[in-house]
Amino acid sequence: MSIVALFMGVFGIAEIIANLEHRGSREVFTHAVKSLMPSREEMRRSIGPIVRGAGIGSALGMLPGGGSILSAFSSYMVEKKLSRRPQAFGKGAIEGVAGPESASNAGAQASFIPMLTHARRSVRRGTAGARRHAGSGDAVRRTMTG
Repeated sequence: MSIVALFMGVFGIAEIIANLEHRGSREVFTHAVKSLMPSREEMRRSIGPIVRGAGIGSALGMLPGGGSILSAFSSYMVEKKLSRRPQAFGKGAIEGVAGPESASNAGAQASFIPMLTHARRSVRRGTAGARRHAGSGDAVRRTMTG
């Protein structure tokens, strides 16, 4: 048995016992969900943050190591600074959700750019490595053709 599985079981059982010991009342949220689609007003308010978030996410996602986390936090900061109602952030303001979400998605996609460009191994012509590997293709070709 793995030590990780053992620790997960020990701490999981301890958490279950701690929750069963707690005899306080538990609050259950039962708010009615009106619609899963945003209203026209929410769409109007979220267009700007979506466009800005996509731009921020694309720019920061192209940096190696940035990814979507840096993009989302940066977009949230920008939207909070540009908002007419910064006190509504942290309480469900659509601008604070739409901007960072689009930045996160754009950053995740743009993070493929450095991965694909920097992780590609290439040998420049004229280097010692190129001369060392130059004959190997010829040997394979001679073996294949007979």
